Amino acid sequence: MALARFDVPGRATIWAVDDAWFNVTGPQNDKYPIAGRLSNWDTITDLGVLEMALKAEFENTGNPNVGYLLALVRVCRKENYALCLASFEDFEHDFSLANKKQTACLVDVKYEQKGEEGNSWGVDLVQRLLKGGRPVCDLFFVTAAKEFVTERIRAHFTDSSWWPLRSIPVVDKPIDIEPHGQNEFERLEAELDAFARYFAMGLGPDNQVRQMVKSLLDARVLPHPSAIGELRTHLSSDFFFVDLFY
Repeated sequence: MALARFDVPGRATIWAVDDAWFNVTGPQNDKYPIAGRLSNWDTITDLGVLEMALKAEFENTGNPNVGYLLALVRVCRKENYALCLASFEDFEHDFSLANKKQTACLVDVKYEQKGEEGNSWGVDLVQRLLKGGRPVCDLFFVTAAKEFVTERIRAHFTDSSWWPLRSIPVVDKPIDIEPHGQNEFERLEAELDAFARYFAMGLGPDNQVRQMVKSLLDARVLPHPSAIGELRTHLSSDFFFVDLFY
């Protein structure tokens, strides 16, 4: 199953991991995935176009997954972030691509198709991928049932490989979002705005300059260490990795 990417090289990226994007997720209003709800899905490459399509679908159906993605797309456009949509299977297969600096991963907790077994699917998946190590990316769980996260982690309190999950923040995703009532949708947008600002705290000048210098070095654009002397003044003293490239 292919990833859905809406990005521009060099931007920080949000990975949104959810079975709602590509899988049939449940009965009635949630039966069809996002990819099956938007008639022009296969041709959308721009976040602005995606926002307009999601807005029309959300106003028409009130589907909470559509509302969540709409709010997320708006945050990405506002903060100038790229967006990558992935299923649980995509995320597991391409974790090495997601687990990088300048990347935040919003991982849904519940896998609807798996029944009760899927109640904490995202939590188990993250634990399996990290294998007790600390993530390089910024990880977040997204769920309407935070207790599934808490209970699952608590059940493994003596297992050190579960400890990295204790510090992963949880974004509260409402079960029902009324497109015209706005209350829950506005709250969701506000929470995602706060998430985006928190993520941005790790994307300060030092990180941005470091990424730029590394890209230039990789491309052999900088001819000599003296060419980055001025840039060094913007870097913290621990960024001496530059000298290692020469």
